[in-house]
Amino acid sequence: MKQLFRACCFLLLLGAQSAWATLNCNSIFPGPIQSFAKAGTLYMQTGARVENYNSLDVCFRQVRGYEYEMSNQACGSGKCQITGVASQIGTRPTMMTSTDPSNYTVASWTNPNVMLGTTAGYGRRVDAGRWDIGSVEVNGGNLTVSDQYSTYVLKGIRFFNNGSMTLKAGKTYIIDGDIDLSMGRITLVGSGTTKFYVNGNLTIQNGSQFTGSSALDVYVTKDLAVRSSAKIQGSYYVEGKATLQENAELRGRLSASNIDMLGSSKVIYDGGALTPTCKDIFTDPPTEGAIMTPPPGVLVPPLGDLVCRKQGGGTSCTVSALESASFFPKISSSHLKSITSSLDFHYDHSRTC
Repeated sequence: MKQLFRACCFLLLLGAQSAWATLNCNSIFPGPIQSFAKAGTLYMQTGARVENYNSLDVCFRQVRGYEYEMSNQACGSGKCQITGVASQIGTRPTMMTSTDPSNYTVASWTNPNVMLGTTAGYGRRVDAGRWDIGSVEVNGGNLTVSDQYSTYVLKGIRFFNNGSMTLKAGKTYIIDGDIDLSMGRITLVGSGTTKFYVNGNLTIQNGSQFTGSSALDVYVTKDLAVRSSAKIQGSYYVEGKATLQENAELRGRLSASNIDMLGSSKVIYDGGALTPTCKDIFTDPPTEGAIMTPPPGVLVPPLGDLVCRKQGGGTSCTVSALESASFFPKISSSHLKSITSSLDFHYDHSRTC
């Protein structure tokens, strides 16, 4: 019976390993949403969702409104589960200050199409790789950049009347102040990773969009607010609070001191294939009908091999030695069958390590 007890303990340990495994928070973006702050808090209203994510775990120290406001489908298959551990703190990049004190307008009554680094009267050259400009208001016009410079520094920028800005990928853009994208669009074109730093607040609302087809890393030193059906994409690191509300959509990843997801806002994770942080005891789920035993280095039941068969989305296991009455000569066959059934174990692969 001592061997039977040891087998039971092994199977209980196997179940506990799957149940206790959580997301590793030791990175800046371990998941779709996270907080690096010691008191970082997640708040999700009933209509808020995290999509394209194959786990429930998110790296926050605290959660608010979990019982009565967060939806049972907040993280897809269930409520988002905070780990109680903060994500890694990012390093603030160098925030250059614009050397141009002037104010500019890009509009039909001034110049409706401006290319920084090329169009005369809009900003100044700092060196071979950098172009500076003061505060810019894009009022129905279009602002873009030349290929000549790798870094563009703007004092601040506001958009009205469907004004637009086209960014070329692979460059660094520094906004030395706030961005107010109240009614307009910022579009990223080309390939390569783009750095976009905001030394202030970033506000995007009224159906405005900040989107593109290549990698975008955004760093905000104050707060991020995305409202009223606005859409953004990229990896956003926000030193202050991030608020998504009124059907706002972020496609990518978000890390902030606190995150509020209000109304029917959503985060669509662009790195949906979560990398497990602990090893599956069976390495990978077996193919249908396959029989396998634990790999080298994993505890082996003293009664014999642990035989596992895939069933649907999970794996059912039993100790094969229990099928032989020679281990228990004094136990009746009917009692042995009962013991064998009690040692059957099933775990679901839908929530991996």
